Amino acid sequence: MNGLKEWATVVKALENGNQTVILRKGGILETDSGFKIEAKKFLLFPTFEHQDFKNIKPDKQGYLEEVKKDG
Repeated sequence: MNGLKEWATVVKALENGNQTVILRKGGILETDSGFKIEAKKFLLFPTFEHQDFKNIKPDKQGYLEEVKKDG
């Protein structure tokens, strides 16, 4: 099973249905043969590094409070 590392706050928003899409810059432009989806299913691996209130929109900061409390 493939995995995708993402901020725990984003994973929490996805869990709650308040976010439905993750966009990544790079990837598509980094392959010579063109973009292709390698896996139809993947696991989300929540990370806690680099999460800071200043990097999260004020109306979404509750997710960071929640994951800090749970972690």
